[in-house]
Amino acid sequence: MKQPKILVIGAGIVGLSVAAELASDAQVTVVEMESQPAYHSSGRSAAAYIEPYIGPIIAHLTQLSRDFFTAPPPGFADAPLLKARGGLMLANAAQLPLVAAVDRTWGVMCPAIHEISLDQACARLPALRREQLARVLFDPLVFDIDVHALISGHRRRVFQSAGTIRTNTRVVALSRGAQWQVQFADGTAMNADIVVNAAGAWGEVIAHMAAAASVGLIPKRRTACLIDAPPGADVGAWPMVHDLAATFYFRPDAGRLMVSPSDETPSQPCDAQAEEIDVATAIDRAQQWADLPVR
Repeated sequence: MKQPKILVIGAGIVGLSVAAELASDAQVTVVEMESQPAYHSSGRSAAAYIEPYIGPIIAHLTQLSRDFFTAPPPGFADAPLLKARGGLMLANAAQLPLVAAVDRTWGVMCPAIHEISLDQACARLPALRREQLARVLFDPLVFDIDVHALISGHRRRVFQSAGTIRTNTRVVALSRGAQWQVQFADGTAMNADIVVNAAGAWGEVIAHMAAAASVGLIPKRRTACLIDAPPGADVGAWPMVHDLAATFYFRPDAGRLMVSPSDETPSQPCDAQAEEIDVATAIDRAQQWADLPVR
């Protein structure tokens, strides 16, 4: 039986994982406009496995992925993909109604989440400003994801099944006849039976080229910055931290702290860079909850 030719547009986590699954039963080519896979969102995320995130559908998909993360295929990675981190969910007096909302939304789906005392929270993260805290929830099922190992494992699986990954290859036109005809910016072209749109922030651009109906995808920028750990603090064992109103988060990152204001700013698809005001906002919000000197 002739194998279908499949073109995957985008070599982020979606594109590479889809290609890795399909490559054993199809002729798969992945094209990426940048010089390396996972250049944009896939390589710049908080790299955290979090189940109570966004809503029940996303949470369910996340839970379904956990077996893969904890027991990937043989040879996929040389070390575990996940490292236990844990997550603190903080509430001040004004956010107390949100504690009940967390229980309503996540109590059944994520039963591991439980309340801990303020003393226990401060023991896990000594820099917390105790006077700011009213209640604290703890999620033991928050993990760091080794993004490099994850991307490399999917990439390796593509190559093991004779798939192809082309970087520096930008799609400029798509048309449909007996097959898809795909034109690239370097003047080359290819045909495919199936095109997978895994272009991330450029997903709507690719859909428009293919004359597909709009799904209303709106790219949004989220800011993150790295700050030094407090003097003398060993932050390696600190949990990930956010408030229940989702105005900030921070988490350890290679001996420092990644801090974000959890912003969602509509943006044209681009090589996103942080605005100084958003960096300042991230630091200010984090400092309201924890003693984090920033020089």
